[in-house]
Amino acid sequence: MRGQWLGRYDGSTNGKIMINVDDVDDHYEGVAYLHPDDSSIPGTVAYFSTRNKKKHHSTKVSTYPIDPRNGFQTTWDEIKQLFPNSSHSEKADATFNVIGDKMHVEAKTNIGVEFSADLTRPASNATTKIEGEEMSWSQFREYVATFSESGYLFRGQQQPWPLCTTFHRRGRYRISEFTSKDVRQLHQRLSAITKHYFDLSVPDQNGAFFNLLQHHGYPTPLLDWSHSPFVA
Repeated sequence: MRGQWLGRYDGSTNGKIMINVDDVDDHYEGVAYLHPDDSSIPGTVAYFSTRNKKKHHSTKVSTYPIDPRNGFQTTWDEIKQLFPNSSHSEKADATFNVIGDKMHVEAKTNIGVEFSADLTRPASNATTKIEGEEMSWSQFREYVATFSESGYLFRGQQQPWPLCTTFHRRGRYRISEFTSKDVRQLHQRLSAITKHYFDLSVPDQNGAFFNLLQHHGYPTPLLDWSHSPFVA
């Protein structure tokens, strides 16, 4: 069950769904993100935990709305004025059934919303879908010289891997755990030894702290890019 699951859900509402599941001791813990097609309905983030590591699970789910102004989890009281013709659940009953790289999900919330979804898990050994072309360094320089000086970002890789962060390559999937636990613990410890205090409530400084972790090899959900094809 561990991994990232992607697909669509259908029922009382329709939309896209992504579920990230981590392996935690003798059970699984996951977080689901639901983005409805109907913009008059708020998005949802949902948390769940299984009792064991079987392939079929029935469990309780805690649900929270997503603030469309910033994409963050919030409370219904904070955003209900933005959705005058809608409401949001607080919990749901859900079942998860995994067969190979397919997951079937069914859920019903405490306000009567029902949906089901058939999700797939991308193969862990997949390669990029972009076909590369082998060339010499001089050929590469001539090739990139035809690009505009701005408007492009470049990333260099030793192998034709798909775009995947070190966080995900280590077998972790819940970024919510990274931001709520890893970052807080690291910030507490590093603040005592860094010359600059990073105020995580300020977006630029929060991003700078993530970059500090990335630069020193800590597995983060960031991907390195460069404006220079030669640096990449």
